[in-house]
Amino acid sequence: MSVPYSLPVVGDELHRAASARFGLQVAIVGMIVFCACLAGLLFVRRKILWATLVLSGFCWALPLRHSVAFHVFEAMFYIGIPLVFFSLILLYIRRLSSDRLVAVLSVAVLLVFAIASFQMSRIGHNTAIAWWKDSSKTSYAEAAEYQRTMVADFEVIRRITIGKTVFVPQEPLDAGFSGARQSTAYYLSGSVILFEHQADQRHLADFILLRERFDGPALLTPENRLAFLYDQELYQEPTNSKADRIIEKSGKPPTTSPTNKPP
Repeated sequence: MSVPYSLPVVGDELHRAASARFGLQVAIVGMIVFCACLAGLLFVRRKILWATLVLSGFCWALPLRHSVAFHVFEAMFYIGIPLVFFSLILLYIRRLSSDRLVAVLSVAVLLVFAIASFQMSRIGHNTAIAWWKDSSKTSYAEAAEYQRTMVADFEVIRRITIGKTVFVPQEPLDAGFSGARQSTAYYLSGSVILFEHQADQRHLADFILLRERFDGPALLTPENRLAFLYDQELYQEPTNSKADRIIEKSGKPPTTSPTNKPP
């Protein structure tokens, strides 16, 4: 929050570092800004009010650390730190110069904030569809359409699966399967979900959810476009996989039919 998204190079680097699960660069910037705020408290009036802004975020983050550690949006409670940081900078400049310069800089800061907010508002769901298409060549309209289609598919699926058990061959935090991290659990709220690491319990499921479409009596959502629900009892795996299991169970190598000998 202390580095404007609109800054060239710096903003991009920090954005990439943040995407890599809070890189070292982000941690260093955060520590520098926080320490600068603490140092600045020594030179301002009403120190308790300023300190409240700087430290109030920790009153949430520390008691609820097991939630904050996994939910990036809870960083919003640290908003007092960048507010104090930039306020201290403007106050220091005011002491060295004049109110007029501070006013000009305040307008400039407001413009930077507006530009950064506009740029961030244009960030779509491109990364959610990178698993099947190059996200760098995907337009915002395509990304939005992908999300609308996924939501519509899951609305149909949820009406069928609510109160029942669904096997989903994905890791719980996989963003590629349904378009965002943990979105499958959100879309299937009200159902029992068995994920990939629980495949040994798959026989307990009533349904199987896949991204691939296989026409047949097991398909319960023929009108869907991205996510497809299958009846567990009627769903048949590809024939070659079934044959491989039969051969493995029998312990006999496959034989070549006399009428189908290779040349």
